[in-house]
Amino acid sequence: MVLPLEMFRAAQSGDRDAVLAYLYPQDDSGDARDVNEQTEEGGSILMGAVSQIDSAAKLAFVWELVRRGADLALFIQGDDFRIGVFDLAINGLRRGRSRPELFRDFLLQWLDREDFVLSVFGPRVSAVCELFARGHSSRPVAEVLFALVRAGSPLYERQTLELHEARHPPLAQDEHWLACKDLILGVGAAGSWPAYARLPRKRVLRLRSLMLRGRARPRRTRGADPVVARAFKLPNEMAWKVLAFWRVESEVTGEVI
Repeated sequence: MVLPLEMFRAAQSGDRDAVLAYLYPQDDSGDARDVNEQTEEGGSILMGAVSQIDSAAKLAFVWELVRRGADLALFIQGDDFRIGVFDLAINGLRRGRSRPELFRDFLLQWLDREDFVLSVFGPRVSAVCELFARGHSSRPVAEVLFALVRAGSPLYERQTLELHEARHPPLAQDEHWLACKDLILGVGAAGSWPAYARLPRKRVLRLRSLMLRGRARPRRTRGADPVVARAFKLPNEMAWKVLAFWRVESEVTGEVI
């Protein structure tokens, strides 16, 4: 069946009672309707809900719909376009209908699902970069991009990032954009997120190698930590164990990597 437009709008406004009454009608048939019905334009109940996440209750409603079978991979197919759930969520933030921190929470919970799969129509770095270009800079939006980079989303090259800055000059001074840009370029240069995350430990191992060969010496200042020098002198296997417990904070994101 075709989803009535008023049900899409009810989901958008967070009218949970109306949506559930539609999905589970109290009639003689007793049959529940398909939660993934689409309007004539292609929108689903879930798409309506994610396009306006403006309260914690609304975010909880989004995930209730998913538990009831709403498909996060559903999309609207046009003659020359395809719009998915992620695009509707992005659009809600861009139009000021969704709160940045709730948009972030929705995306982080989505990425944390066991069934999450990267796709060109799902959560992706390029769409978040467009948010920055349209003036929607904030720490929550940056955290969404950080998470997408960790998940392996395709990255922009330097030329594309600088093109964004040329078209939107304020980006060159925006701290959140610059952090995202540094992370994208750093991960791109390393080849992958795991390789990027290993870089601090690789630098420590290089320093340890120099010290063991007599080409570097422990600092004799008050600020020097004598434990580091002793750890460097441990056998290889034990030194690697120590590094495995080392909590490294990213200079870009501030997160432990």
